[in-house]
Amino acid sequence: MKKFLAFIFLFAAGSLQAQTTAENIESAVKIYNGMRDYEDNLKPGSVNQEDIDKLKTDMNSGIGYLEAAKKDASAADLDVIRYFTANFRYDEFSMNS
Repeated sequence: MKKFLAFIFLFAAGSLQAQTTAENIESAVKIYNGMRDYEDNLKPGSVNQEDIDKLKTDMNSGIGYLEAAKKDASAADLDVIRYFTANFRYDEFSMNS
C-alpha cells in the first residue's frame, strides 16, 4: 500500500509543476478543507483502514501542492504555505499516534 501511495504522490507531484503559486496554494487549501469535512463526518469507532488511507493520500497531495508552491512564493505566500504544511503534519502526527 505504501508503494501505491508513493506512486500516486509522485504522479501528482509531476503534474503540479504547471500551476502557479496561487493555484497550488488554493488546491492545497481545498484538499485541507475537504479533509476537515471528511473527518467531521467520521464516527468514533467506525473509522477503518480505508478512511485512514484516504486521509493520508489527501495529506500527501496537499503537501505536494505546497511544496510546488514554494518555488516562486512571496513572503506572504510562504507564511500561508508554512501554516498549512504545519496543519497537514499535525494531522499526520495525530493519525500515527
